[in-house]
Amino acid sequence: MTEITPTLLTIIAGLLLIAQTLVQSWISARKEKRDYARQDEVAARVAHLHQENIKKSDEIAALAKSADERIRKHLKVIDKQGKQIHILVNSDMTAARTSERDQVQSTLVALKRVQVLNRKLKIVDTPEELETLESTKNRIIELNAILSDREAAFRLLTKQEEEEKQNEE
Repeated sequence: MTEITPTLLTIIAGLLLIAQTLVQSWISARKEKRDYARQDEVAARVAHLHQENIKKSDEIAALAKSADERIRKHLKVIDKQGKQIHILVNSDMTAARTSERDQVQSTLVALKRVQVLNRKLKIVDTPEELETLESTKNRIIELNAILSDREAAFRLLTKQEEEEKQNEE
C-alpha cells in the first residue's frame, strides 16, 4: 500500500476544498437560477395584472364617459323643462300684475271722478279719501316698476337662451 504522506494529505485536502467550493458554487448557481426563474414568473404576473388594470381602467373610463353623456342629456331636458315652467309662471305673474295695474288704474279714474263730483257739490275730501287716492297712485307706480323689471328680466333670459342656442350649434 501506498503511504500517505503529509504532501499527499495536503493535496487531498486542497482537492477536497476545491471540490467543496465547486459544489457550493454549483448549488448557489442553481439557487440563483431558481430565484431568477421565480422573479421572472412574478414579473410576468405583475405585467399581466398591470395590463388587466389598464383594460379595466379603460372600461371604467368608457362607462364614466357614457354615464356623463346620459346625465348631461338628462340635465339639458330638466333645464329646458325648468325654463318652460319659469316662462309659464312668469307669464302668469306678468298677466296677473298687468290685470291688477289695470284694475287699480280704473279705480283711480273712479276715485278722481268722485273727487270732481265732490268738488262740484262742494263736499270736502276726507283725509282717508285723500290717502286712498295717494296710495292708489303709488300702487300704480309700484306695479309699473314691477312690470318693467319683469320685462327686463324676460329680455335678459331671452338673450341668454339665444346665446346658448348659438353655442350649441
